[in-house]
Amino acid sequence: MDGLVEGDVAVEGVVKVGPVGKINAAVEADVVDVSGLLKGAVSGSDVAVRDGGTIDGDVRAPRVAIDDGGVLNGGVQMDFELPGDRGDSSDG
Repeated sequence: MDGLVEGDVAVEGVVKVGPVGKINAAVEADVVDVSGLLKGAVSGSDVAVRDGGTIDGDVRAPRVAIDDGGVLNGGVQMDFELPGDRGDSSDG
């Protein structure tokens, strides 16, 4: 996307915000790749903020990458399971 998008975005696949792109919306996608400006909450499997890119909003993803020159203004929630962790809290 290299233009202006307003309104929530939900797709199966990739949302890529180009260097001149601007999104004013919550975004939910498998992969979110930001080189422009995204204002809103982001949810996905893989989120990347590239050099010159900015996310103004909270991010929820198991994999988050912020390149040198990328900006993330918001919280990050990374949901993942550690090896051997089955959610068991019993001591045996």
